[in-house]
Amino acid sequence: MEAKFRRYKPGDEEGIVELMKTCFRTFNSWKLSVMDWIGYEGDDDGFSRENALVAEIDGEIIGHVQLMHRRIRIGKSIIDCGGIANVSTHPKHRMKGIATKLMQMALDICQEKGWQISSLFTGYGSDGYRVYRKIGYANTTFIHEYVGTCENVDNALKIMRRHNRNGISEMGEEDLNAVMKIHDEYGRKISGYCQRSEEYWRRKIMNKTYYQSFFYEGRDAGIRIVSEDDEVNGYALAFNTLKASRSQWTDRVGIVMELGAIEGRNLCNLLNGILNKMRKEGIKIFRLRIPMHEELNEALNHFEPINGAIYMDYIVNQKKLFEAMKGELEERIIEKCGELDYEISIGSPYGCTKLEISGGDINVAEGKAKNHIQVTNDGITKLIYGVKGFKEMLNESKYIIRIEADGEAIKIFEAIFPKRIFQISPIDEW
Repeated sequence: MEAKFRRYKPGDEEGIVELMKTCFRTFNSWKLSVMDWIGYEGDDDGFSRENALVAEIDGEIIGHVQLMHRRIRIGKSIIDCGGIANVSTHPKHRMKGIATKLMQMALDICQEKGWQISSLFTGYGSDGYRVYRKIGYANTTFIHEYVGTCENVDNALKIMRRHNRNGISEMGEEDLNAVMKIHDEYGRKISGYCQRSEEYWRRKIMNKTYYQSFFYEGRDAGIRIVSEDDEVNGYALAFNTLKASRSQWTDRVGIVMELGAIEGRNLCNLLNGILNKMRKEGIKIFRLRIPMHEELNEALNHFEPINGAIYMDYIVNQKKLFEAMKGELEERIIEKCGELDYEISIGSPYGCTKLEISGGDINVAEGKAKNHIQVTNDGITKLIYGVKGFKEMLNESKYIIRIEADGEAIKIFEAIFPKRIFQISPIDEW
């Protein structure tokens, strides 16, 4: 019997949860329940049962993909992302193209909703990875983190004590508005930070401790601090697995999930504060899911950098993606090139987009200009997020297929595609 592919209908939750527990050891050990799955809709405004996609045979759900909505920052601009989560096929029905059909269905929905990009996390080289590459997903970047033991932390703390500036205190309800503003401002400096509603902050961070994608613990498992002088100027969030009641952690692990500050000089103080608190709570193994800022270089050099999952992207509509980024691109051109009149274009497997620059404004159109670059799918997503800058990419032959551009156009490409810090908080993962 052939599989039927459709969107969620009431009653599917039991079959979806059982399939997820069958396919993912983590959901099984965490004891994912139907109430958990339904409850995500209340905690995460990017989760909707309507966007749960299923494949069924004779009434049994044998395939599932969850489509999540995230609004991702790239500088001052925000793009709409259709996040692919919980891709699962029952072991008895694998190798039949079920996951591929569900993925194509998800991309069609992204197109209908006007979401410019679709993104996912997976293990590099895994079965899923090979499926996603065949569909056309690009390798954007690995998710990086730093790990260390008490020895690493103590050495880093010696360095950071020299930079202590402000008082550190626990984050309270009264600090939330200030912290939300800091998160938004800090996120403009980083590609990948997600826009959050106040309700999202309250449910996922203040009332519970979400520590990665769909997994959470109670409020007490979270560590939340702020730094302040006359007012709150930074915050840090961490997860103490010693206080976990559902997760299966064999070691005394603590995860620094997020730092945020308006001024870079406050980041050291925050990292110092959160690591000290984790140390006092009995953590022995420290995982830091934070970006490498210049201000943190000296301290982070005492930890070991490791790669985790790979972050992959599929550009659903390249023209709309550049339209969403228009404000940020205009700002970059004015800053680096001033006002000018020029046309450039960038082509990729996802389309060909022309940027018509007039003064400080950009008109986004389809088509090829005289000054044109052609890049791979990996190349364009790395440029979009700033994982690699155009100047850096010029020295690497594997991302740029062809360049037909004069010197002035090259300067413009370098201006609109600088290298940037990329980071997605584990709290916002899907």
